[in-house]
Amino acid sequence: MRKFCLVLVVLSYVAFGFAQDKQTLKQVNNMLELIGKGTQSLHKQDMSTWTPEKIAIQENNIQRIDSLLSRYGWLKPPQVSKKASRAYYEVLLYAPIDMQKKYQNEVYSAAKSKAIKSGEYYTFTDRIKILENKYQIFGTQAKTDDVGNLYFIPIDTTLINNRKLPILPPGEYIYFSSPKFVTLFIHIYSQERKEGVADAQIYLNENKIGHSNARGFFQINLPRFRNSIELRIRKGTTTKTITLNNTNNYDWLDETVYL
Repeated sequence: MRKFCLVLVVLSYVAFGFAQDKQTLKQVNNMLELIGKGTQSLHKQDMSTWTPEKIAIQENNIQRIDSLLSRYGWLKPPQVSKKASRAYYEVLLYAPIDMQKKYQNEVYSAAKSKAIKSGEYYTFTDRIKILENKYQIFGTQAKTDDVGNLYFIPIDTTLINNRKLPILPPGEYIYFSSPKFVTLFIHIYSQERKEGVADAQIYLNENKIGHSNARGFFQINLPRFRNSIELRIRKGTTTKTITLNNTNNYDWLDETVYL
């Protein structure tokens, strides 16, 4: 009889714990869905136009996702809904780089378990590389400057071989590079207004290395350097000298010049 009573007590505790867990998961699910919906709404707008209130919402979402991941890990269906499970990715994609790197393995695991798409993991990984001024791995990232020049951050050929070319609008791009080089992007604008300066001549050590396009953009792979180099940029009678520093050993540098 005592044994039977003990079994009943144990079962009642199990049932109570299960009910508690179920209720907790429901609450977490609802929170994740709200976070995901809010994050999607935020990122329909350019981040540069965000008000302080929207910035505060984003920061709060980041803190909550960090807390949920630390406590429960990345919850997936059927524990939570698909929308709830995606909220982790939606927030991490725009989180500070330290947090992105902290949870990069969780994002990889989520892709392996199909909680997110493989392509989303590729995008996430390349975004980290770009934030570190490193070459990308999968070729998901391109940038646009203030006058509409689209440029591609090269793929590191030492990390992945035979990578297919990404589909980009017609234009001139540096698709591939390696740690032997530093890729340089220069945006040359007029002093009077933000307008690209066409056909500006660029010199390195008195040698001309190229000229800007019709919208003031220039790109080149230079041999890897870690000290300072000087470039001279000339248009007509106007010349400007800029110093490039690569003490952080970046893979690519992005410079803006006003003539």
